[in-house]
Amino acid sequence: MKRKNLYIFLSFLSVLLVFDALKAQVLDYSTLIQLENGRKKIIKKFLIQINDKESNDLAHVEVEHSSSQKFSLIKANVIDSKGNIVRKLRKKDILTKSDRSYETFFQDDWVEEFDLYWNEYPYRMEYVYQIVENEFIYVAAWHPLVTSQVATLNSSLRVEVPLNYQISTDYSENIHFKQIVFDNKKILEWNCGEQKIPDYEIYPPPLHEILSHVFVVPHQFEYGTSGSTSSWRSFGQWYVELNQGADELPLSEKTIIDRLIDGISDSREIISVLYHYLQEETKYVNVSIEVGGLKSYPATYVCENKYGDCKALTTYMHAMLKYAGINSYPALVQAGSNAVEINKDFPGQQFSHVMLLVPIDEDTIWLENTSSTTPLNYLSTFYQNRMALMVRDGASQLVRTPTLTKEDVLEKRFYEFVQNSDKSWTVSILKRLKGEAFEKYLYYKTHLGQKDQMEEVTSDISLDLFEVEDWDIRCGDREDTEIEVYASGHCRSPLSDVGQWLVIYPLQIKVPDFEAPEKRNLEVKINFPVNKSDSLIFDLSQIEGREMQIPKSINLTNDFGSYSATYQIADNTLTVTENFFLKSGDYSLAPYPAFYSFINAVKNHKKSSAIIIK
Repeated sequence: MKRKNLYIFLSFLSVLLVFDALKAQVLDYSTLIQLENGRKKIIKKFLIQINDKESNDLAHVEVEHSSSQKFSLIKANVIDSKGNIVRKLRKKDILTKSDRSYETFFQDDWVEEFDLYWNEYPYRMEYVYQIVENEFIYVAAWHPLVTSQVATLNSSLRVEVPLNYQISTDYSENIHFKQIVFDNKKILEWNCGEQKIPDYEIYPPPLHEILSHVFVVPHQFEYGTSGSTSSWRSFGQWYVELNQGADELPLSEKTIIDRLIDGISDSREIISVLYHYLQEETKYVNVSIEVGGLKSYPATYVCENKYGDCKALTTYMHAMLKYAGINSYPALVQAGSNAVEINKDFPGQQFSHVMLLVPIDEDTIWLENTSSTTPLNYLSTFYQNRMALMVRDGASQLVRTPTLTKEDVLEKRFYEFVQNSDKSWTVSILKRLKGEAFEKYLYYKTHLGQKDQMEEVTSDISLDLFEVEDWDIRCGDREDTEIEVYASGHCRSPLSDVGQWLVIYPLQIKVPDFEAPEKRNLEVKINFPVNKSDSLIFDLSQIEGREMQIPKSINLTNDFGSYSATYQIADNTLTVTENFFLKSGDYSLAPYPAFYSFINAVKNHKKSSAIIIK
């Protein structure tokens, strides 16, 4: 399944500017939100300076909005370096197109697209647009940064609501805030100076945790049906009522289910049978639906069409289990391998995906209903270890998804190097992969053709001049969470000539290249463990009788993880075993020097791990 950037709050940035610019600036970005008679009006203004041709892509503008929102462009002009308006955008210059995604949970359906190019530099572009919506869950979900590639020098948000309109706010401390009462309105204003994306650092926090933000939600709202953000229970109840009655099955589907589970009394087996039926008979696509993408199509729709989005497929699976007498509950989650943790103290729409939670025998089974290959009760790196809202009539609550353990993510690799009589070398490689690597290769196996699979297998082998002769991706039972990858072929000799000696650099595990403490500005966030093990066997019978000097074995263990490497020689065979484990966790800048010291000790050993043959 393709993956899209799922930072849900960033999806609320109205303008998507696709460019590679480095020499442009957003001079001013202002947003006005007005609530009146249950309607929300949003007016956004932009003033952007383009300094040279390299940053001209910034003049291509795309504004996303849902099909339930009314969009209108108020003005769009190009201003030359003397302050003269040299171009005014005409209505016919705006292209409206569908933006139907196959991966989103909260779906935007339309894109308004236009260009404000000019051929003399520098020039400025200004544009103002308005969006009106009659139903909404949030008042504002705002970031003072227009794009991730250039700085926004000045930005502001102004929210005007009736005096008796109850709201909750959450905003970053570095944004200046003031509130006044005027003309029977509450006026809330946030202002921010220069904002830009920090330089990339390895294992960073989610982007939402780095960016400044303002979120404003109403205590009571109308969105398909009446809802409340007073608690997670009340917000979950709104979701229940929004999708009331969607879990009914037609008689024809009930007949199929009766046949599938006939004679089966064990609940777990029934769940397995119906889940496999879902995987085999339906496909995941995203479809345009009413109420902003949060209301599910009914189970009957999936029965008829054999496809659906995450909500529809989850509703369908829930309906089948309900008919079989098994309770299950939708679980709203924020998806992504580096997803932001939801704000538990701020009930509301903070989710990008929905799964199904099935309590059974004092245990819980989790079902990912959009994948045709995910094993039963497997929580991938996209959904593990995060808060989810279990939606249950009258009893919705936050729960935490299961966490991937050290054993769940183990990647084991076995290398065997053999020198042939003609002095060439062959290598056989066997990988037994779990966790993120398992998910990646399972996708390759089930979605790519043979040629593309071979390219992926060989590109993952970091041996000099490796030429594949044979390869395979081996899947076991459909419920296995481990996959085998095999490859063999010719490679460059692992023996390097250094003067009169031969040298082997055996260690293959790549250690993350973390920044030195004086260059690190962000905390380290490792969302799931890193656990790798290599075993390498070198057949050295062709150089029998020569003296061999091997490094001392090493074993490091601390609060951050562990590392070991051992070296053994017996019967002209060199065996090297290397293990690297990095614990999951959030590491602030305070312990980072000690964390870096551990990583550096590992790297220093790898640098000095040469095996010398005299």
